[in-house]
Formats: sequence, C-alpha cells, structure tokens
Amino acid sequence: MKKICILLTVLGVFILMGCKEDTKTKVYINNPAIDNHSFETGDLVGWKEDSSCFTLEEDLTKMYNSDGRYFAKSSNINKGTLLSKEFVLGDTGYVSFLIGAGEGECYVEFYVDGVLTKTSNNPYFANKHDEIMRRMLIDLTDYVGHRIQIKIVDNESVAEYGYLCIDSFDTSVNDADYATYKKVSLEG
Repeated sequence: MKKICILLTVLGVFILMGCKEDTKTKVYINNPAIDNHSFETGDLVGWKEDSSCFTLEEDLTKMYNSDGRYFAKSSNINKGTLLSKEFVLGDTGYVSFLIGAGEGECYVEFYVDGVLTKTSNNPYFANKHDEIMRRMLIDLTDYVGHRIQIKIVDNESVAEYGYLCIDSFDTSVNDADYATYKKVSLEG
C-alpha cells in the first residue's frame, strides 16, 4: 500500500508540473512539421533565402516577444524572401506564427501543392506601428493532408518599419492550441 501511495504522489507531482503555466513567459510548445520552425538553431537552416535580406536576431530581453532565443528579421533596406521546405499540413489545418513590423510590401505567403493560396500581412501593424511580434492564426483547414510551403516576403525598402520580425511557426495546431491562439490573436 505504501508503494502505491508513493507512486500516486509522484504521479500527481508530474501532472501538476505539466499543468503549471507561467503567463508572463508563455512559450508555445508545438510539434513542428518544418525544420527550424522557430529559428532556434541560430541560423536559417531549413529555409531557402534568395538574398541576404534576412538575419537571425537574439531576443534575450524579450523586447520583441520572441518564442525562444532567436527570431528571423528582414532588412529595412534590402528586399528578399525566405522559403520553408515543403511539409504536409496536419491536425486542425490552422497555422500559427509570430509577426512584427511589416509596413508596406511585407507579408507571408502560403503555397498549397505549389500554388499560392493565402497571403497575410501583419494585421496588428495598422494600430500598433511597432516591431513587437504578435501571434497570427491562418486558416488552411481546407488543405489538411496537402503539401504546404511558407514564404516570408520583404519587398519594401523605404518605409520606416519596412521589414518583418518572424518567429515560431506552429504547423500542427491542435484543438487546445487553436483556442489559445485564437484568443491571443483576437487580443492582439
């Protein structure tokens, strides 16, 4: 009986530890379908760059609201794109990511089976005018099981915030994540 009580106590501690959430430093844990989905390798491995427009930035003070140590940032002078490898979309069909800045011709494209299907700029920029990253939720529910590619595009070279800050692509959003991401994206 004593062994069972100890086992249940240990199990209870693990369950409680797993449920603990620090709302100040919420990190979204996901099962990424693409390599280097959150740029935590400290480089652009897994992404194809067509210019030298993108760099990796460290956000040790969380000034940009990154989801980890690194995030990708494009240049406010140079133009270019960053393309993910293809992956198969699963789970609910929603894709989530962090985005900041994005004045002018800066946006994220979603290709389904090689065809441009959705384009999204930073919807928060019009009201916020800053580079702090906020979570986006993209509806690709009609394309579950299809091959997807994400392209980050910076075609701006004159606007003050004519660059993008991008991080943490969650390509396998489950129902629980969907509710959290939807709430966060509505709060902006």
